[in-house]
Amino acid sequence: MQYASSQFNGASYANQHSYQYPGQYYQQQPQPIQHQYSGQQQQYAASTPYTGTVPFPQPSPYATPSALQSAPSQPPVHRPPRTQTPHPQRRHTTAATVSTPRPPLRPAIKKKGHRTSSASANGTLPVATSLSRTRTHSGVEPQRLHPIARTRTNSSSRVDPDHVFMSINPPNGLELSNLAFQSTVDELREHIFPMWPPGVAHQVRHGHDWRVRFTGSPWDSRGHESIMAQRMICRIFWVLAVQGYVYLTSINTGCASPRLVFIRAPVDARAHFFAMSLNNAGDRVTFVDPPAAVANSLGLSLRTAFPHRIENEQTSEDGIFTIILKSGIHGMGPDKNLFLAHILKYINDMAFKLDASVPLARRGLFGLNGRKELWVFKGSESWWSANRK
Repeated sequence: MQYASSQFNGASYANQHSYQYPGQYYQQQPQPIQHQYSGQQQQYAASTPYTGTVPFPQPSPYATPSALQSAPSQPPVHRPPRTQTPHPQRRHTTAATVSTPRPPLRPAIKKKGHRTSSASANGTLPVATSLSRTRTHSGVEPQRLHPIARTRTNSSSRVDPDHVFMSINPPNGLELSNLAFQSTVDELREHIFPMWPPGVAHQVRHGHDWRVRFTGSPWDSRGHESIMAQRMICRIFWVLAVQGYVYLTSINTGCASPRLVFIRAPVDARAHFFAMSLNNAGDRVTFVDPPAAVANSLGLSLRTAFPHRIENEQTSEDGIFTIILKSGIHGMGPDKNLFLAHILKYINDMAFKLDASVPLARRGLFGLNGRKELWVFKGSESWWSANRK
C-alpha cells in the first residue's frame, strides 16, 4: 500500500510539473505531441520552397496520457503563403537562371531562320510574323499566247518547214514531204510530168506532202527510158534550187527507200545539173547532159592518167557522153577507186561538184546486187565566175 501510494503521488507530481527526474537525460521537460499540422507536414514537405526544415517538438518517452491531455497548446507555426505557379498541375521547382535563349522548335526553324525570345521583357508572348514570297517575275500580268493561225492551204502548222524530204520508191513512186508552198508543187508538175511520156497514174496532195505514181517503171528502166528518168531527177533538183532549196544529205530511218534532205537556201535560178551512172558490169560510164567543156576534155585526161585502160569514148547529139573501159572498172583491181577519184577531181576542177547520190532500183536477179546509183553534179554561174578570176 505504501508503494502504491508512492506511485500515485509520483503521478500527481508529474501533473503539477514539479517533479524533477535525476540524471542528465531527463533535464528537459516533456512536450506534448503536436497533431494539428502533421497532415500539412506530409503534404508540403516535398513542395516547400525552403531548403531548411521546420523543427517540430518531440514527445517525451515517459509522458503519461494525462499529461498529454492537460498540456498547454502551442501556438501554430507561421508559414509563408504558397506562390502561384504557371502550371498548377505540375510541381513547382526552383527556377534556374536562364543565361541563353532556348533554341526554337523544328517547325519554327523550317519557316524562318531565327526567332526572338519566347517571352519579352513585359511578360507577353511575341506575335508570330507571317511569311511572304517574293515575286520572281515582273509586275506585269502575263499575257495569253495568241492562237496559232493557219497561213498555208491544207496546212495545220503555223511554222513553215525549212527542210524538204524526197524519196524515190522503185519502180515508179515519188514522194516529197514538207512542201510549204503551193508554187513548188505547181513547178514540179509543170516540168516533171511532160518529161515522162507514159504519163502519171496517180497523184495526191495531203498537207505538206505530195505523192506521185508514174505509169510504167521509170526507176527500173533501161536504154532510152533510163536516160529520161535520169533527166527527170536532175530537173527535180533544178526546180528545188529555183524555189530556194539545196541538197544537204541522205538519211535512212527505217523507210523502204533512203530519203534525200533539202534545206532552205538563196534562190539559184541559173544552176546547172547533170548526172553520171555506171552499168551493171562496170565497164561503161554514162554522163547525161554534161557541159561541153567537161565532155570534150574528160576523155583526154583519163587517157593520160590511165593509159591502155580506155577503149572508146562517145559523144551523142542528145547530150549523152559515154566512156567505155577495156576490162571494166571492176577488173581494174586497186585502180578502180583511183579511177573514180580522178573523175571527181577533174569535174571539181571544172567548177562542178558532186551534189548527191540518188539510189534507184536494185540490180541483178531478185535485187541481190545492190541498188543502182545516180550521181548528180551541180554547177553554178557564180562558181564559174570565181574560177575564171
